[in-house]
Amino acid sequence: MPQASHDFERTVSGVATSTHPKPFSYPSIAPRPTEADKRLHSKDGLTMGRTQKLDALTGLRFFAAATIVVHHVRGTLGVPAEFFANSDFSQGVSIFFVLSGFILIFANRELKSWAETGAFYVKRIARIWPSHFVVLMAALAIGFPIVQGPFLANLALIQAWNPVGDYFFSYNAVSWSISTELGFYLAFPLLLYRFERTWFWKLPLTLIIALSMPAYASWIDAPFYGAGVTGPVVQGFVMTSPLARLFEFTLGMSAGHLWVKHLSGRHIPSLVAWIAEPLAAALLFYDVTIFLPRILQMLPETSAFSFWAIMAAVPAIPSALAIIVLASGKGPISWLLSRRPIVYLGEISFAIYLTHQLIQTWFRQHEASFAGLPEGALIALYVCTVAACSVALYHVVERPCQRAAKAAIGYSRRIPRTAAADAPTA
Repeated sequence: MPQASHDFERTVSGVATSTHPKPFSYPSIAPRPTEADKRLHSKDGLTMGRTQKLDALTGLRFFAAATIVVHHVRGTLGVPAEFFANSDFSQGVSIFFVLSGFILIFANRELKSWAETGAFYVKRIARIWPSHFVVLMAALAIGFPIVQGPFLANLALIQAWNPVGDYFFSYNAVSWSISTELGFYLAFPLLLYRFERTWFWKLPLTLIIALSMPAYASWIDAPFYGAGVTGPVVQGFVMTSPLARLFEFTLGMSAGHLWVKHLSGRHIPSLVAWIAEPLAAALLFYDVTIFLPRILQMLPETSAFSFWAIMAAVPAIPSALAIIVLASGKGPISWLLSRRPIVYLGEISFAIYLTHQLIQTWFRQHEASFAGLPEGALIALYVCTVAACSVALYHVVERPCQRAAKAAIGYSRRIPRTAAADAPTA
């Protein structure tokens, strides 16, 4: 999943002048800059304000990824099954989805032309696909067979768009969330269009769209995913489908719009931040560790609506609230998240998320080789392996591909339009 520490970089692009007609442009969501906008766009504002806020949210990404790792390793590799047994740490994915919407609208206040929209897509795909491809090849290397349908779906990063478990959980199972994220990226320009004037109806519209997925799953009486189940399953409709999770992304966009329009650049007393941040963090922690498990016990286990509520609706709201509060960067939690070691872990969090389960699979495949290790040494070896692979994936694949995409976009913008129009075609 999940997404997004480098989403924080503000896109600043020049538009070449020419005698050609001005291309279609999306209207800005902020047609008249406020004083907060001016401060954010100023040199000092960009350095002192935006960087600090981004660091706190980048650090948050690491803790969201860490909860998912704990969720998957619990009961294996020497980690007791009782470790946070009553907590639903799988909800870290919802935090990623909400955070992605928040950051994308923060970094892309407007897409002024089709060229900028295309550049947005190039940068987003360069952000997630190369690392996904490398890990997919690693899955083949450790013995996963090539099955044509799921393999091609993984190559195209659309495996989560198929409600069949053998598709969305194929190969590196956690990659379903970045397939879902790709759906958000495709929808983002449409959602962004006139967002300042339309968010109030787009948010409930995406909620209705999301609710239609468990409704359809219930109507066709879809089973839950399990051994021997080969057709469409509940998880494929309400957990992995981009339509089912679009509300969380749009909620993040709405939270980002609220923060940019009403809170960014305004003076927030330190006392307020020091009270609000621990409360927001405590609410999010309570939601994951106490509230969600209790709701899970109360709701019908076989209900598609219950499953969607637990996976998406319930964790999304406290996640959005916590992100808004932490964006100020003035309280104790954001101070901690902004420390350089935490920020770096947040920067490699996408690689951590993408590699941890496949490495866990490899450890299980070689379980006999580690039989003599103490449990503490085994989990330490696993953590070190995940860390080493994540650092390598980040520095060798993720960052170079992002830089190459930005360089290619910058080069294309430097080509005069008349020259591009006269260029020979193959």
